[in-house]
Formats: sequence, structure tokens, C-alpha cells
Amino acid sequence: MGRISSYYYLSADHQESLKGCIRSHQYVNLDLMMADLEKRGVAGITRSALHRHVVNLKESDALCASPNEGTVVTIIERGTGEVRVIKTSASGLSIATMLEKIKGSTVLS
Repeated sequence: MGRISSYYYLSADHQESLKGCIRSHQYVNLDLMMADLEKRGVAGITRSALHRHVVNLKESDALCASPNEGTVVTIIERGTGEVRVIKTSASGLSIATMLEKIKGSTVLS
């Protein structure tokens, strides 16, 4: 079992500051994030812990819909097990209607 991430040792304010920093850098460029965190007064997080948290936050943020993304469609490729998640402003009914028009498709309710 691995040790607890240094992220969890940060105060709640610093955790929120860390998340804001990662999102403001759009999940890329760890060096700039580390410099920005230092300016924000967030200390005690390692580069590797930051990287792990960037990956986890990006995955969890991908599951959250923004206000213009009212529908989330999950596609699972049966043969390969590949999963795709599509967020869209289209209604579920319009997506189901489009899928029904594709030859050989069946929409399950």
C-alpha cells in the first residue's frame, strides 16, 4: 500500500488553490504550475505528487459537465472495451433520434 499523497497534508485553502492553479494552466506544464504554486504560498507538494494530482483532477473534471453540456454520452466498444465519453449541448432525445437513423443501430431506453 502506498503512502498518503502530500496533497492531503495541505490545508483546504491550499488544496483549492492547487486545483485552481492546475485548471488555470489547463492541466499542462508542471514547471509553471510549481512556480505559480510557490507564488500562491503553497509549499510541501512534490513535482511527482503534483503530476499525479493533475492526472486525477483532469479525469474527474472530464466527468463534470459545463452549463452548455447538458448531455453526457458514454460509448463502449464491445470488441476492444474502449470507452469514450462525449459531452454535448444536444438533448438526449436528439442524439437517440440520430442514432436510430444509422443503419443497423438500436437505441435502448
